[in-house]
Amino acid sequence: MSEPAVVKENSAENYEEAARSASKALGESDAELEKRIESLAEFEPGSVLDNRYTRLSLDWASMPVSASKFDEMTSPVSGAAAVSPAACRLSKRLKENPRSLENLKGGASKWDPLVLGAWQEGVSLVYKAGHKEERAGYVAFGDATGLALEPILLEVGDGAEAELFLHWRGGSDSSLRLSLLTGVVGAGAKVKLFIFNDEPAYHHSISINLRLEKEAKVELFGLWTGGTW
Repeated sequence: MSEPAVVKENSAENYEEAARSASKALGESDAELEKRIESLAEFEPGSVLDNRYTRLSLDWASMPVSASKFDEMTSPVSGAAAVSPAACRLSKRLKENPRSLENLKGGASKWDPLVLGAWQEGVSLVYKAGHKEERAGYVAFGDATGLALEPILLEVGDGAEAELFLHWRGGSDSSLRLSLLTGVVGAGAKVKLFIFNDEPAYHHSISINLRLEKEAKVELFGLWTGGTW
């Protein structure tokens, strides 16, 4: 068993350096960098670290963290090519549509400021207004190592109807994976979300913060199989 974690002082300088490093690597705008710095300023390691994570030997001052990975292409459960959602790396979406930055928000989880401030790899999923498709969309997330920060931005247009599977698989038993599903579901849109963790060997926290416009509806289903603590 590893030694208990040593939590270093929550240093604004450390976190700002982490934000600038990640932002520079992705070629982000000043607005994106500012959002990172503001988010990390709200992160309090002492409020989230307890006996459940001591064996992970997490060092919050050691930044930037490792990036998680995902399969960029989507396909329905049947295995044929899917039309929707439009999936791409989050950094690409924010470059092409800067207004999407407004939809990237944390919720009640105390992990969210860390995810929003220091992520290196994120996912953007977009359903256009009025979208209708009988087959479900599917996005798979690959292995994660170390401290993996994973923002997932879901933007569903007005009146769209969609079913989406998010599938996490594998990973190291010494890793901590922090996923934040955030975004907006447009007016009158209907979404069914299926969250599937397939025999995870890692520690995984999923936070969900979706803004629902007038008469929007989201149904959420989750399944965890296997895994150890």
